[in-house]
Amino acid sequence: PFIYHKTLLTYGKGESEIQEIIASWEAQLPVDIKLAYLPSLGRVRLRLSSSSRDQQTLKEDVDAQMSVLNGLLNDISIGFEDQTSIQDQISTKLQKQDCFLSVVESCTGGAIAGEITILEGASSYFKAGMIAYATQIKTDVLGVDPVLIEKHSVVSLPVAEAMALQSNIVFDSQYAIATTGVAGPKTTDSLASVGAVCIAIASPRGVFSQEFNFGNSRERVIKKATNKAFEMLLKEISKN
Repeated sequence: PFIYHKTLLTYGKGESEIQEIIASWEAQLPVDIKLAYLPSLGRVRLRLSSSSRDQQTLKEDVDAQMSVLNGLLNDISIGFEDQTSIQDQISTKLQKQDCFLSVVESCTGGAIAGEITILEGASSYFKAGMIAYATQIKTDVLGVDPVLIEKHSVVSLPVAEAMALQSNIVFDSQYAIATTGVAGPKTTDSLASVGAVCIAIASPRGVFSQEFNFGNSRERVIKKATNKAFEMLLKEISKN
């Protein structure tokens, strides 16, 4: 028999949340089509699989169910595996809007910029990336008000927002990502706990930010923060 898989990429909700949303659909899924939850850092892949001797009918049946699933998760789905990625989605939308992106990273240490520039053609929408690791770089080079840092701490939502806004000013971009946090394993010049990360997105509509705690594994904190930053940016860009 022929075997056919199709995988939906989602960002922003955990496995248990997704299960609640699609419970009714999953309960009615034909017995010959299997659903697998494939969670990773900050994302969940949903794979439908089936087998049949009739290849055409097999593909049509799985594709039909995947279409329903995609509709149920429309707000967090970004496409299908091997067809797109969240970075590809961002690239396409920025170029359609004729807008540029810049990034200022502290705790993620260039991981976000690296994910962007690995794509061919990134120069058509990506202006610049700065690793503002030390507090002095945030103030003296990027231009964040030191009084703001003294008042709120370097790992805080107001500072993350100021970093994103300054990134758009310094690099003449329309969208910006900023991260500040404590990747661990030890705290630094902040009162924040290990794993605390503040992510801000600046856009033509203004600036917004969120605070997270991604645990105490340095590698996982950086990866989760990177994934979350892309998710937040994609949602903001998609509003246009």
